[in-house]
Amino acid sequence: MTDLLERLRTALRSTYAVERAIGTGGMATVYLAEDLKHHRRVAIKVLRADLAASVAADRFLREIEMAARLQHPHILPVYDSGRVPASAGGDAILYYVMPFVEGESLRDRLDRDRRLPIEEAVEIAREVASALAYAHGHGVVHRDIKPENILLSGGHAVVADFGIAKALASGAQAIDSAAATRLTQVGLAIGTPAYMSPEQATAESIDARSDIYSLGCVVYEMLAGTPPFTGPTAQAVMTKSIAAPRPRLRQARDDVPAGLEAVVARAMAKEPADRFPSAAEFSRALGQAITDSMPAATRSRRVARLAVAALVLVLAAGGLLTWRQGRASASPVREGAELIAVLPFETRGGGAELMGEGMVDLISANLDAVGGIRAVDPRTVLHRWRRRGGERGLDREGALAVGRDVRAGSVLLGSVVTAGQTVRLGADLYTVAGERLAHAQVDGPADSVMALVDDLSLALLREIWRSQQPIPELRVSAITTGSVDAIRAYLQGEQFYRRSQWDSAIAAFGRAVERDSTFALANFRLAVTYGWTASYGSKQSRDASAAAVRFADRLPPRDRMLIVGYDLFEKRDPAAVDSMRRFVSLYPDDIDGWYFLGEAQYHARDANPLAPEALRAPFDSVLRRDSSLAPAAIHPIELTLLYRDSTGYRAYVDLIGQAMDTTEARGYHDAGAIIWGAPAARDSAMRRLLARKWSLAHMAHMARTVAAPEELSSEGPGLAGLLPPKDPRVGDLTVGRALLLAGLGRVREARAVVDTMAPGPGDRRLFTLALAALAGLTPSSTFIEALGERANRPVSGPFEAYFRATLALTDRQLATAERAIAQGRAGDSTKWHWSGFALLDGAEGWLQIARGDTTGGIARLRGALQRLSGNNVWMTAPLRMQLALALVARPATRPEGIRRLRYGFDQDPLYTAIPKLALARVLHDVGDRQGAIDAYTEFLRLWKQADPQLQPRVREAREALRELAGEPGS
Repeated sequence: MTDLLERLRTALRSTYAVERAIGTGGMATVYLAEDLKHHRRVAIKVLRADLAASVAADRFLREIEMAARLQHPHILPVYDSGRVPASAGGDAILYYVMPFVEGESLRDRLDRDRRLPIEEAVEIAREVASALAYAHGHGVVHRDIKPENILLSGGHAVVADFGIAKALASGAQAIDSAAATRLTQVGLAIGTPAYMSPEQATAESIDARSDIYSLGCVVYEMLAGTPPFTGPTAQAVMTKSIAAPRPRLRQARDDVPAGLEAVVARAMAKEPADRFPSAAEFSRALGQAITDSMPAATRSRRVARLAVAALVLVLAAGGLLTWRQGRASASPVREGAELIAVLPFETRGGGAELMGEGMVDLISANLDAVGGIRAVDPRTVLHRWRRRGGERGLDREGALAVGRDVRAGSVLLGSVVTAGQTVRLGADLYTVAGERLAHAQVDGPADSVMALVDDLSLALLREIWRSQQPIPELRVSAITTGSVDAIRAYLQGEQFYRRSQWDSAIAAFGRAVERDSTFALANFRLAVTYGWTASYGSKQSRDASAAAVRFADRLPPRDRMLIVGYDLFEKRDPAAVDSMRRFVSLYPDDIDGWYFLGEAQYHARDANPLAPEALRAPFDSVLRRDSSLAPAAIHPIELTLLYRDSTGYRAYVDLIGQAMDTTEARGYHDAGAIIWGAPAARDSAMRRLLARKWSLAHMAHMARTVAAPEELSSEGPGLAGLLPPKDPRVGDLTVGRALLLAGLGRVREARAVVDTMAPGPGDRRLFTLALAALAGLTPSSTFIEALGERANRPVSGPFEAYFRATLALTDRQLATAERAIAQGRAGDSTKWHWSGFALLDGAEGWLQIARGDTTGGIARLRGALQRLSGNNVWMTAPLRMQLALALVARPATRPEGIRRLRYGFDQDPLYTAIPKLALARVLHDVGDRQGAIDAYTEFLRLWKQADPQLQPRVREAREALRELAGEPGS
């Protein structure tokens, strides 16, 4: 091989710098090289010497030339081919040159994972079928479709070695029949036995349907984990493919839909006439099989959601039309160009495929930099484009329909064509009614694509610009990055991001940031993607978000505003809510904006509680625009659990089951089983949740307790018993159970649970007792007694000072509370977490209210709770309760106070019932009879087993119910 490498280097030194061998297959040895003229990495495939000796070089090279004319996004192009003559140093060398593809082959993937997720396998198959349909339309049959010839790069399938098998066969026949026999003897029966059609195996004439058979075998293997026919020899495998019954896919994998099994079986039919007539038909059948496998209820719900969304958009369109008519004279561009939907460009030529979807991002960014023009959010466009069948190709009317779907005024259609070192970008802008507004075309070097995007955008803008002001400068490279490699990695990341392929997106955005650390948009996307995979506020996410803000000054206002709002959310600043509300009011089609508004509202609901419908609304807006964005359904599911909304729960779970990994989605099914499932299923579901989704397990348990409080027992280990004894979460579960029991008025049982806790760092016993006293469920003396000798020591730090001060406030010992606050503030601020001092601010607000300064106290409480949002939620509950009570006491702020009592404690086990009694009293006082009845009834249901010392409150609720019902008192 070393001699061959040196011969190749010497023979090709004027055009290629050959580096090293990178692989050996049945036909050829592959070498990595640099194309010296175009400065690109290529793979040079050199035919095995015995194969090269068995074919006529001129016929072989003519067939390669035919294959090189194929230009399709899912076909690996042939750049070059040639022959190095025989010499004293060795035999003649036949070679052909293709792009070097970073990634792996489908064979590598199957060797690693054995079989693929169903939808991924179908997506790969449809991309291969797309390549086959194109090649068959140009008279080229591949003849050797197999996993080794399907490369996985950038999230897509690319078919390699088109025409090579035909070139070998033709080259051998050009010598004589003996050469064809030798060709078979040296190891290449034109095709590969495990994927070879029966007619190919029997040396009959073949057509496009032979490739369909081979692809059917590949699909079978992707799903089943093994090829459909196996055997000890190639002859045995071919005999089975000719004579044996077709294997049943569902016998190898029972979760394959029956319709998909039938499609694959038809593709592998023995007789060509029984297969799909074309690769395009095979592709459509694969897609339909997946669609048909969705439950009918899911499909009908999707239709219903679309109908509702359409009605909302129609109503919104009326307002938008009026707004546009009022501003028509002020628009700087032609009518229809104010809101543009940029669709994926068609691509032809090597290396162009990435730019097809990438042009949606790049040109949208440029258009958004122009005053008076907006581009529809790329995710929204791509979702509608795919729903319309865009990946299979759309005619002009289909493209215009996408524009109408997203309520755009016009649609931009275009193409990217590469030929050698030159690239041509062309685009046409049409109104959604079909009138052409602009046409532009630019040509230039392939390594200057970013500058060409700017030129194309500017050329289009010149045709639609009607303002007297100068046309704005457009420089997509300046507002993003000057690095072509960084742009390329960013565009790959965007494609992964839109498909929820988070690990791949992180890798791609990470590469973009490595190429250019000042690339604001790449840093932003990296932060967001870390948020999806780990959690918001993680170090990686915070660091990337901070970098995005630092370098955002070069971005258009829309992107800057989104990045700043997201960074506020990363910092858990409730101001993120207002920031994102302003953003979506300006850019109502931006999916990211709606999603981050939903996240900001959800995580700030302790400081600013909202009704569950209001919390879910931004996420619903996301899912209407792109139902495949499964993470947008996670918090809505959690809300349906907390508020025990079984109808809403089923709708979201069905959606998440279609779009999320099965294992991941199982957790949300388990949470529902805990609340609504049969008793026998609850423990097993809870065990699974505790192992994988700790916070969801706690949420489901709390919701179950509220639904059936009589099932909560102080006896036995409770939830903690489902974990190993030394699991660090056992203590948290024990505290949670004690707080839940106390919240249900069963304080004696709660104290029994507390007494099982061992003293230690953080002392959970004292923490639990203090919270129960602050809620007014036990006397403050209970906590003081538990402190023992520590009760006479000076206050140690702001957290202990907070408990001492607030306990004093519950007993109306205002001077004691003031001293505790002062002692807590006197501590070393560098020694304690900042939240301890924020808690003291809240206690001081409570003290101000107790002394009659309600306005000042409310303001101080609000400020403290805003800073504490998302932190120490159980510890802030007493402050939130005092704020709600202060607000309901004043007519001007009473509606907010009622909202806080109704929705502000869904995360607090200790406040399961107490706010409901306070809410009932307020509603009773203001004359909301039914609301008061409902709140009193719910309180009595929850406190059905309350301790004797708490019975006065129970009697109060019963008497109030009798009064509201018009019954005589007892």
